[in-house]
Amino acid sequence: MDESLAPASGSRRLSSVITKILRAPILTSSRRFHEIPRARTGADVQWRAEPKQHPPKFGLAMRIAESACEHTPNSGGRALQCRVRSSIMAVILRTPRIEDAAELGRVHQQCWVETYADFVTPEFWEHSTEARRIGMWERMLRRSEPSRRLMIAEVDGDVVGFAQAGPANVREHPGFDPVHDLEVRMLYLVRSAHGSGIGQKLLDAVLGADDPAQLWVAEQNARARAFYRRNGFEADGVHDLRAHRGSKITAIRMVRPRPRHREDRLHTTD
Repeated sequence: MDESLAPASGSRRLSSVITKILRAPILTSSRRFHEIPRARTGADVQWRAEPKQHPPKFGLAMRIAESACEHTPNSGGRALQCRVRSSIMAVILRTPRIEDAAELGRVHQQCWVETYADFVTPEFWEHSTEARRIGMWERMLRRSEPSRRLMIAEVDGDVVGFAQAGPANVREHPGFDPVHDLEVRMLYLVRSAHGSGIGQKLLDAVLGADDPAQLWVAEQNARARAFYRRNGFEADGVHDLRAHRGSKITAIRMVRPRPRHREDRLHTTD
């Protein structure tokens, strides 16, 4: 189940100003960062933006976004701030190691609290604790699962999110036979990184663009559902009310079909 990744709605006018600043030509040969193409080298970095020299326009853009954040609470200011910050921060995607278990458990619990606190009872947190999540991650990272696709995202050395895909897990949703062999099992991102594009990078790292797959997501999580729809997933009408005891959360299944071959499309009429 996921948290949320669609950029929050914001002031179009402020967004236009920020975009113009960021797209304006830099009167110098230096650049703030460059993107290193994805390269698979075992547990090495998959994607990275490395800082270089800081052009003045980024500082100006950040000051405008920060001002928008102060003067437009609960609106587009914070999304603009996050968008600009994501343009100038160092982001690393890599496969996790056993020593990452504690940090992953902490981030996992943080994401749950930030996203679902309004939908669970106080009793829910008695069995959903940071310590239990750390233990889960320790066990998971010690297991060898060749078919597992697992990636974490770091910003300036801190874990901010993670994603996992692999064979469909029938134990979490008993009674619901999988419709695809591949499932996006988890995709979480801390709230401060929403709208940064990191969530999309995580999904792309664990799921091919044309991979047919399924996933379960909270019906109450509109942001996450919108994100998955943009990536080709649609709800198939299946609901699981028993997925999270002690909560009001309803898990719904979303699926992405297998892309049709060219021959199939040629024989399809509108």
